[in-house]
Amino acid sequence: MPATSPHEPIGPSLEAYLLGRLEYDVALALQNRLVYETSGRDDGQIALLMCEHPSTLAVGRRGSRAHIELSPRELTSRKLPVRWVNHGGGCLVHTPGQLAIYPIVPLAWHKLSLGEYLHRLHAVLRNVLGELKIKVHDRPADTNGCSGFAGGSGSNGASNAGVNGHHHEPAPATDAPAATATPPQLGVWGRTGQLAAMAVAVKHGITYHGAFINVAPAMEVFRGVVSDPVQGSPMSCLVAERQQPVRMTTVREAVVRHMCQAFECQRFHVHTGHPLLPQIALTVRESARVG
Repeated sequence: MPATSPHEPIGPSLEAYLLGRLEYDVALALQNRLVYETSGRDDGQIALLMCEHPSTLAVGRRGSRAHIELSPRELTSRKLPVRWVNHGGGCLVHTPGQLAIYPIVPLAWHKLSLGEYLHRLHAVLRNVLGELKIKVHDRPADTNGCSGFAGGSGSNGASNAGVNGHHHEPAPATDAPAATATPPQLGVWGRTGQLAAMAVAVKHGITYHGAFINVAPAMEVFRGVVSDPVQGSPMSCLVAERQQPVRMTTVREAVVRHMCQAFECQRFHVHTGHPLLPQIALTVRESARVG
């Protein structure tokens, strides 16, 4: 945790919470509570939740039962519960070894449209993977490094160059126009497949849900689920891409730094756990037992 100078100018902070392995339903309940808490703040503070989930299949607004090639019996035998959720993504498998990233961002305070927020979050993913010397693309097999944010000339696209090494993709200026269209699937790809996905929702002008980086999950859990029905690309992970181990702690640390930079937070603090989590977890688990 960085020391904070008493002469440091007051500005928005980023509060990162490392939650370990956490059930999907509990994480969602905590996000909803933080959206409510953030709506009553006037300091622009961003909460960043990071965790890993037990195996869960989340189906967003762009997903359907047709994208699940497993029967109910197969889902049960794999211990893969299905959750229908209100984010903009499709079918996303969550499992240990995948880093879930949930930023709670008050858009109006930061003068961001939803399109601008998506570009900044996408830039965070690209830059994190770039630090690991992974050449990333915005579309499958995008060997020219073209931006996956499709749209007309008013589109606020990401850098055309693929991120590699320690080149950082700048976030767009806050007064730039919002993107006019989005690609079929928001995410980041490498040579082996999709490495990171985005699935975002907004409530009362505050973001929740977020992004997911496959660091070192067991890839067999993704079989039978079509995460990218339009482009047909497979899921992959950072370990397969680099052909060497990747530490989750390294990825988490890079996410915090690049989130702080992308959203112009003047300081950040990293916490283990969250003070609201024990009570929220108890409520969710008791409700599940009753149900």
